[in-house]
Amino acid sequence: MRRSYVNSVECLREHEPTVYHGNAVFFRSLLLPDWMPSIAPEVWQAFIKSGVDVYDLDCRHKDMCQPEPLRQIAEVVAAKLSEEE
Repeated sequence: MRRSYVNSVECLREHEPTVYHGNAVFFRSLLLPDWMPSIAPEVWQAFIKSGVDVYDLDCRHKDMCQPEPLRQIAEVVAAKLSEEE
């Protein structure tokens, strides 16, 4: 996970965003510490033209990779992929 995080930070530094013309799925953690501002899914609207489906997870952001939130994420992703078939 640490290597993935470090790689993500590096990618963010180098990335130049473009517009995606498909639909996106946004997983939002609902339990945030007071010092962490919530990131609204609407910030993606400039880059995603077909819409953003939002799914709320009753967990802290740092716990989104724990078994229960991952199970919920996997269910949504599996359902979305089966819609595409």
